[in-house]
Amino acid sequence: MQIETSMLENVDTYTLGRVISKMPSRHAMYSKIIHKQLNTMSVNAKWTGAENKCPVCLNEKEDWWHPLVCQSPDMIRVRDKLMNDLEANLEFFKTYPPLAAFILKYFRNLHLHEKPEEPGIIERNYMVEFYNAFENQGRIGWGNFCRGLVSRNWRFLQHCYFLEIKTRDMYAVDKWTRMLIRSILEMNRILWKERCTILHLENESTYEERQRDGIWQFCLHLRKNMHLVPRADRHFIWKPQCFFYRQSITGVLNWEKRMRMSIVVLAEKGTHDIRRYLTAKDNTPINMRKRKLQDSEKSSDEGEKKLKQTNMDKYLLGGHSDRICGDGDCTQMRIERKRIVCSDDILQERTKRMRYRKNYVDTDVHSSVEKIVRLKRNVASPNMLYTRKKLDITSGRYCKHP
Repeated sequence: MQIETSMLENVDTYTLGRVISKMPSRHAMYSKIIHKQLNTMSVNAKWTGAENKCPVCLNEKEDWWHPLVCQSPDMIRVRDKLMNDLEANLEFFKTYPPLAAFILKYFRNLHLHEKPEEPGIIERNYMVEFYNAFENQGRIGWGNFCRGLVSRNWRFLQHCYFLEIKTRDMYAVDKWTRMLIRSILEMNRILWKERCTILHLENESTYEERQRDGIWQFCLHLRKNMHLVPRADRHFIWKPQCFFYRQSITGVLNWEKRMRMSIVVLAEKGTHDIRRYLTAKDNTPINMRKRKLQDSEKSSDEGEKKLKQTNMDKYLLGGHSDRICGDGDCTQMRIERKRIVCSDDILQERTKRMRYRKNYVDTDVHSSVEKIVRLKRNVASPNMLYTRKKLDITSGRYCKHP
């Protein structure tokens, strides 16, 4: 609600400025509350086109007014606590009793109607002052009252009550007005903070902490459903809780990976092949996806090898292959054929040599030994010649003297 220009002078701006100056750390927050600049969903909808519903209660449009009236259980709990604090402050600062009851009733019924009901029977001493303050605040706006823009007439009403009870504190009125405005601003701030806390509760911890929490919940789930874990791996699920929160994140992730790989998959309705859910004899699970991949790769490799062998055989026999080969395949076949032909020639040559050695091995050996001995005699000493004369060339033994 916009304030009329003529009514600005009736707003207690002096006390409002004193409250803000006394709390420099909350200056920015108080300014956003007073000028309706909180980042609500209505503001986000103007920039991003998102929904303007409250992210806490998910029912009503969220504007600056909604946190004061949100019917979420958490918001109601915080609001009730704030009402108790406001009631204690009003009593501590000796608020005029009909005025204290009127303010508390207005804030407690704020979710029912924005504008309060006209006050009922009031003491005659302050009836005129009370109605004047009520009408003046109505012109300023009761929505603005909830943002700390309070009429000066409330201050005058409380001053009259202090004169009646003869308080000795000359600053009692200033303290009471500051208390009222500060309580209203703090109510807005605390409710907005609670709203943001609820909204960002899942993002308070880091990504690593959320990972650890999720793996710990996974461990608890396996403890309740032990039939999912093979008997040989069940000792892993009894890790202490400190393992998941104090161990390195790499070790925790490796534990999760191992347990997920060892989980026994149960048969589901409508499946075709029951063998994928069976386990091996050593009670280890069968990874059907990996097996399928390996079988398909193996079958494709075997088929390709068989086709290549068939084409090679036909080509070597002088026929044509079953498919049109590329330059690389034909070149490979020519090289293979040449290698086979060469290997056949080498095999025949080796066979001939073995037959020759078998028939003429003694002659070859004797002739080679005689040749070596003859060459060495030409360069040997006389003593060596005498010794070598005694050597039998055929047997390698010494001979007797003639």
